Amino acid sequence: MIVVQCHTDAEAAHAQGLLPNRRIAPDGDLKPMTPSDLAAAEKVDIQKLAAVVQEAFLPVKRATKLPLEEVMCNIETIDGPELKQAVQEAFSQIADATGLDTAQITRIFKANRFADVNIVNQLHKESRVNW
Repeated sequence: MIVVQCHTDAEAAHAQGLLPNRRIAPDGDLKPMTPSDLAAAEKVDIQKLAAVVQEAFLPVKRATKLPLEEVMCNIETIDGPELKQAVQEAFSQIADATGLDTAQITRIFKANRFADVNIVNQLHKESRVNW
């Protein structure tokens, strides 16, 4: 479940544009969430994002026969127009899920390719900054 609190019609329209086919509830329709509810919801969001990332990179993983983590850490070294196109499509799917643009996603992948950092957590963190 993704909860988007909107205080204005402009915010609601923006949220609806980013999350098509979702119900947008105006103020007052949502009950306050406890910190544990928020933490649980965030954990679910990260799990869903991880599934999106994994699904997005599946064509690249199949074509390269590399593990997903290796594919994600070596996006710059992927050769061939078909593989580069598959990476761009993966980034596009991730962009749809996070609200980030492909340049931001590329930056996150490049910045964290050698770090012992969960890229999905970084994507989630950056997507929250955009809100």
